[in-house]
Amino acid sequence: MNKNFSREEYRELYIKLLTLHKESGMVHAGGSISILPVLYILFSGIFDANQDLLIFSKGHTVSALYCVLALRGYISDSDIKSCCQDGARLGGHPPVDLVEFAPFGTGSLGHGLSLAAGCALAKKLMNQSGRIFCICGDGEFQEGACWEALNFAVAHKLENLSLVIDCNNWQGFDSVKKVIGYELEGLESRLSAFGADVKKCDVHDFDLLFENLTRINNEVPYVLLVNSIKGEGMGIYQDTLDSHYVRVDEKIYQEALQCAKVL
Repeated sequence: MNKNFSREEYRELYIKLLTLHKESGMVHAGGSISILPVLYILFSGIFDANQDLLIFSKGHTVSALYCVLALRGYISDSDIKSCCQDGARLGGHPPVDLVEFAPFGTGSLGHGLSLAAGCALAKKLMNQSGRIFCICGDGEFQEGACWEALNFAVAHKLENLSLVIDCNNWQGFDSVKKVIGYELEGLESRLSAFGADVKKCDVHDFDLLFENLTRINNEVPYVLLVNSIKGEGMGIYQDTLDSHYVRVDEKIYQEALQCAKVL
């Protein structure tokens, strides 16, 4: 696999994301920022659109996916500019016809991993090549369906399933720790106890992120926990619950532009 990424390109992508939020009035900027590096690296020499599938479970942060897909030529810039407008193709959650390799409209949290496990089993039964990448958030793993799906995936040895969890330590009501009682280390131990192959890395280490996203375990599903920052660069909203809901105004936008210089 050839690495096809750079810090300069990522900075431009980050600005593109903030611009989308500013112009469209979309919320969920914080979680979109935290997952952006994962999607960027995944589509920088790893994801094979001809045989892989993407289950983007945390669909409320779809602006990050839109920006990466536009960067790689899967959707147009005109689609991005009209996002969330009346009659627009793109809305606040991914449509089912977005791209062929992302077949589900998602964002009702807790269901993505079940869909991914089903797709992974289907590929195995039909002897098809390719991987299933499922993108979730750490708050999402308060949903029982996630654990049922993981149990199923381990039991059926779905080694073609790669689960990536964006661990920004927040969910829709408060910090993950306050709501459920644990953060990254607690989630890691629980996932491992279910029998998955679990690794973790920091979202800022692009080389290590690339290496971990290419990893495949030949016996069980692979889980990558990515330590990220919700709303990175959003001034007083960085690493806060408010970044989940606040709209990007001119002040936040300008602060983010300054942050982009050092990302």
